Amino acid sequence: MAEPSTRLLQAAAAVFVELGWEQEGNVLEGGLVATYSTERGSWPVFVEADDEEGLLVVYSLAEEPTPPDRIPEMAQLAARVNDGLPRACLELQPETGMVRCRSWLDVDGVDLEAMDEAGFLSPLVSRVVLANLATFDLFFPAVMAVASGSATASEADEAILAGE
Repeated sequence: MAEPSTRLLQAAAAVFVELGWEQEGNVLEGGLVATYSTERGSWPVFVEADDEEGLLVVYSLAEEPTPPDRIPEMAQLAARVNDGLPRACLELQPETGMVRCRSWLDVDGVDLEAMDEAGFLSPLVSRVVLANLATFDLFFPAVMAVASGSATASEADEAILAGE
């Protein structure tokens, strides 16, 4: 089994294992990939890290792109749900219609080895991964409804606020 190449990726891989995900086959050059599944759906999760930059980024990705005619509505949904999100954000690539949730950890200038040895790195990485998964899980039904045309951004946002 390939080992992740950076301390940040090693911490993220440990989070994957804690969540019960198999690491085998999930280690890529400079990243990790897995599939996250809940009762709301499933989607690919990507983790990229650069220890020299002190940056770890987690992406949850809607597998199907938003159809071109629904992109303006999806952009409105992203703008609505991003207002006030503290630890993650929804992003829309307007040329392709791809929707993703991004969360990140910036520890530039921090001694990662000392942080890891003190036991602080793993909890920080875990928070970033879990914030990403929880955020996309919350908004996944809205993303799918807007992409399919079964709801407007406003309707999907109201459904989230109502706990539906």
